[in-house]
Amino acid sequence: MLSFLKTSLILLALSFALWFYEHDFNHSLPIHDDLDVWIAYLGGVMMVVFVITSVFSRFMGGTAKWRRKYRCIRCGAKIKKNEMYCEKHKNEIADQYLHGRNPEHAGR
Repeated sequence: MLSFLKTSLILLALSFALWFYEHDFNHSLPIHDDLDVWIAYLGGVMMVVFVITSVFSRFMGGTAKWRRKYRCIRCGAKIKKNEMYCEKHKNEIADQYLHGRNPEHAGR
């Protein structure tokens, strides 16, 4: 999505450069006389689409799964890549599997 923003900024800068080329140097644009305007519209529309998409994903939780990717599934603490639990919960899970049951429910 960041490349979409960069592309829109490049198009806006290009349209400004074409406008400057046309008006200050009194040259005509190669393809069409309104080429600078069309490129500016395209860059502006891309910028608006980027802003709407980023706001929508922020409010609708589009990045929530990505944020939870490297967090412990029990407490939410940051963990290393390819791990599921933090060190504390990893030890608890290992004890549960080694003893066969959850230590809290051993008396039942």
